[in-house]
Amino acid sequence: MKKIICTAVVFAVTAAAVALIPDMLIESYPTARNVSVEKIEHTDKYELTGSIVKNTKDGGMYVRAYASEKEISRIFTGQKAEITGDAFPDCVYSGEVSYIADFASVKQLGNTAKTVIEIRVDIISPDERLKPGYTANTSIMLSEPEIMSVVPYDTVDYDDNGDFVYVLEDNKAVKRYVKTGQELAEGIEIISGISTGDRIIIPDETCSEGDTVLIVE
Repeated sequence: MKKIICTAVVFAVTAAAVALIPDMLIESYPTARNVSVEKIEHTDKYELTGSIVKNTKDGGMYVRAYASEKEISRIFTGQKAEITGDAFPDCVYSGEVSYIADFASVKQLGNTAKTVIEIRVDIISPDERLKPGYTANTSIMLSEPEIMSVVPYDTVDYDDNGDFVYVLEDNKAVKRYVKTGQELAEGIEIISGISTGDRIIIPDETCSEGDTVLIVE
């Protein structure tokens, strides 16, 4: 594609203003979009399903569930949990891991036999909406909440040197190599490599290091 070299002009414009730019320039420069770096609060969770049991000694209730041997090393008594269920769709109950069995057992889960460890999660302040035998979905909090920097998945690309994003410097697309972390529903975590004030962009077409780009917002 033919490019016009003209770095003295600032090409950060709104979508409405694109119509005012000569067609020759629009056709000559690749376009790109600005990307916001989101700060989100994230907690590692372990999701498992169990059933509600009533404690005959004190009348309290807990969820009995079975953790995989792969995950059991991350579970400790005292960890906080959230409990939901189809029978009480509008409620979220707080819970706490109160028991971890000293031994593993083999249980048939669907069509597969798996080695699991029984755990119990006490339900804090249960009420009449909860019945013994109900299925309960339990999210155990495996870590303290932390603030993460997250960008959309299509922001991050990679080459032989590692993961990178494009940032806008002097109207040019510049590679910035980054260290990525967890893959979340909101996007991919950026651990390092970008700074506050960096303008991260997503080119709308093939872009090379140092290309002048037209930012359409």
